[in-house]
Amino acid sequence: MLRAAQNGDDGASPLHLAAMNGHEGAVRLLLEKNANIAFGCSPLHMAAMNGHEVIVRLLLENNADIAARDNEDGYSPLHCAASFGHESAVRLLLENNADIAAREMFGRSPLHLAAMNGHEDAVRLLLEKNADIAARNIDGASPLHLAAENGHEDAVGLLLENNADIAASTKVRVCRQLS
Repeated sequence: MLRAAQNGDDGASPLHLAAMNGHEGAVRLLLEKNANIAFGCSPLHMAAMNGHEVIVRLLLENNADIAARDNEDGYSPLHCAASFGHESAVRLLLENNADIAAREMFGRSPLHLAAMNGHEDAVRLLLEKNADIAARNIDGASPLHLAAENGHEDAVGLLLENNADIAASTKVRVCRQLS
């Protein structure tokens, strides 16, 4: 998963820490002094992951890269917000043209991560914005597979209401032949 931040030595910059913790005043001051917002796991990633909508908006207004990917897993800020179920951050990122179909290193979309973690409101919002309900990760799993695997009944129900393919199978084998 995401590391705290990177400033060349895998440490967190002051801007990363302020964004991660939702400190609007500190973020504003640091941005006024041209703090770097372009690291792999950016302050925008941290603000989105922690659901700090005001900070997400502020960073976007200061030209943070909405398409930036963290260096470890390839998460976009939208992946972060969806994975942690921060509906307001998901909405704001989508309103600013975040790529709803972006895939991280395991082929998971933001909808996969929201469903996998049982964040019904984020799942609903992503579906309303036309996220691909049939998208498959590298194992062939859809958002429905991941929600079901993790026992998130509300997310499963919502995906089924939106016509997720109940008969689809994945590459993951659940039964093994005894020898």
